[in-house]
Amino acid sequence: MSKGRSAPENRLSNPMPTPILDVELIAQSSSEYLTQVFTGFGALEAQGWLRLRATRAANYVPGVKYQPRLRAVINGSLRVAYDLRDIPDPYPDDLDWAHVYFKRSYSPVHLAGTPGCERIHPYGLNYPVYGPHDHAGQRVMWSLQSLRRQHSRKNILHTIDQALRSSDLLSRLTNRENCRANCDQHVFEDTPRFEREARINYYARLWDPAGVVAEYQENCDAVNSTRIGCVRALRQAFGARFDGGIQISTYARQVAPNLIADYRQTLKPSYLRKTRQANICVTTLGVVGSNGWRIGELVAGAKAIVCERLCTFPPGNFAPERNYLEFGTPEECVQQVQRLVDDPALRYALAVNNAQYYQQYLRPDRLIWNTLQVALGTNAIDG
Repeated sequence: MSKGRSAPENRLSNPMPTPILDVELIAQSSSEYLTQVFTGFGALEAQGWLRLRATRAANYVPGVKYQPRLRAVINGSLRVAYDLRDIPDPYPDDLDWAHVYFKRSYSPVHLAGTPGCERIHPYGLNYPVYGPHDHAGQRVMWSLQSLRRQHSRKNILHTIDQALRSSDLLSRLTNRENCRANCDQHVFEDTPRFEREARINYYARLWDPAGVVAEYQENCDAVNSTRIGCVRALRQAFGARFDGGIQISTYARQVAPNLIADYRQTLKPSYLRKTRQANICVTTLGVVGSNGWRIGELVAGAKAIVCERLCTFPPGNFAPERNYLEFGTPEECVQQVQRLVDDPALRYALAVNNAQYYQQYLRPDRLIWNTLQVALGTNAIDG
């Protein structure tokens, strides 16, 4: 943690009312998308807000690359499903099973008319975040046990990857991306700072259509075009005040060779360090229109955000002109960044609003507690 930064209080502020909730988590995978869920539940357990029993489903798939879906049973009867995929469609079997269904990529327009859509609620912004009580060791054991019946080279490699990511020491030694060493909860957290000098940050990767499922290949050109256009326009408009570029890849070398960033700058530790140093951060949507991990990381870091117009929505009062400035084209992106360059007070206001949103809706224990309160039939959150 850099000098002068202090982490916000990472506890729910009021003592837990009785009775304490009993929660059984039923994991179908240990997808990296789910680290936030396990971290949130584990923090609530450590704080005494609930009693937690984590189990693996019969169809559990080893490693960190399987679909990010999780079931929870509250007080022995209330069935809750968590779906953290990019796409806005729900899992039919999980939706049939659940009394309440939480969707990361929540789109009321897309869900309209879907049978059972009244049971679907927004989950929130998502990014991989580890904590001290996230049951990571237990989840590695589940993967090792599951290899007995799902013994394949791919599953073995995914399980090794999971074990290395889960260990602070091993993830540092092996330089893993999105691991405990560089995705600890406190790594992302920061407090708003009023600064007159503008520093702009945007790193992006490109999607090779050949590596994307056929259904979404046609989206790649539009996504890549926007990302390339934003990097080029921001670099031209702001010069030395802009820090960013395109992550190196074979495909990036073919379509945007002059915009490729130094490989070392796109590794997670360096990327996060540079993001912390910036006060204006740009982010774009994913191939299927999802809110990427970067949005959640920037909110946790209390940044002034310039964001491509959202297609799916988190809970609470997360809104344009309050938490971010929105754009639709690279030219509009430059215009919105220029607003923030010219107005330090607006930058600071967005940062303050994002710090507040993080504490109320995105901090892992708060995010999970909010979903439990919705599932129990109330939105009244103490603290």
